[in-house]
Amino acid sequence: MTTEKAGNDAQVVSTPDKNEIDTKTELSVAEGQADLDVEDVVNAAEQHEFSAEQLRKLLWKVDRILLPAMWVASGTQFADKVSIATQATFGLREDTGLVGQQYSWLTTIFYISFLVSEGPANYVLQRLALGPTVAISMFIWGVIVLCIAFAQNFTQLMVLRFLQGVAECTTYPALLILTASFYTKREHAMRSVIWGSSNSGMDIITSLINYGIGMEAQKHPGGLAAWRGISLFLGSLTIVLSFITYYVFGTPREVRWLNPEEKRMVAIRIVDSQTGTDAQKRAEWKWDQVKVAIKDPQTYFLFFLVLVNSIPNGGTTSFGNLVYVSFGFSALDTIVKGKIPQQLVSIIFFIIVGYFTLKKPNTRCKTNR
Repeated sequence: MTTEKAGNDAQVVSTPDKNEIDTKTELSVAEGQADLDVEDVVNAAEQHEFSAEQLRKLLWKVDRILLPAMWVASGTQFADKVSIATQATFGLREDTGLVGQQYSWLTTIFYISFLVSEGPANYVLQRLALGPTVAISMFIWGVIVLCIAFAQNFTQLMVLRFLQGVAECTTYPALLILTASFYTKREHAMRSVIWGSSNSGMDIITSLINYGIGMEAQKHPGGLAAWRGISLFLGSLTIVLSFITYYVFGTPREVRWLNPEEKRMVAIRIVDSQTGTDAQKRAEWKWDQVKVAIKDPQTYFLFFLVLVNSIPNGGTTSFGNLVYVSFGFSALDTIVKGKIPQQLVSIIFFIIVGYFTLKKPNTRCKTNR
């Protein structure tokens, strides 16, 4: 307690001293969260309380811890989702007795369940701790991918692919929340490009390993089928990575790898971006924000942009490998002569576009700040 004088009389002011504040903060951080005073954060930002060098060091720490985890999570989700295309060239259709349009349905059912589940998943992400939510989802879909190795027929594959779509739908919304929570608007483009490039980057890494699995299966025809080995590998990898995600993912208020002062600095950095903060996490639904989103033409522009992009993308990722095989390439040749070069080109374009949007102002929907 502190004692202050007002005129000639002494007043006892019920203000906790520094030790009490530190103790409360430490307890809060021990629970994985730190409460921040929004007014204090805004005032600190306006007064430039921290130097550019301090903020630069903080940004470097966030980048080296968070970005690799985001890259791996995004890439693993993509690799698991499209692995069925590679598995199809290694005998999945024949071993499970798929006929007619049944293989096509394995792709369709994934996206149907993904679409239906994404709304509820976003609701959950807004109300529960982000790191554990994504980690649990990742663990579940890792188990599902692993179980695909033991599937024997179309029905079993359909059920597993449906559940996989449900579990994977939390990843991309979580990455967007993390990007908005830790980075300023000017930093969004390049950071999004970095973790977005993981779709191709991680696919190259897993494709090389799948190539090795395929070669080993060819040397031992009576052993484990290559497509089953691919599921065992990808499922096990995803389960291991889910534990890393658990400890790294989270909003600035939730993560354990930032101390209380660093969490405050992160909040101060993004004040000017006006992208929101979880300094005082609220769960109420704000209809005025819904109305703003509905009236914003960018909402519809982005919707149709993603739609137009996804139509050809879905076809090439699901049936591209089968097209190569129809031209006479082997399953192994399809990986090294078709899939990997395609993904390398994708990474190059990602980097070029990201650099262009960062260096050239007024090339996005809104002026860079």
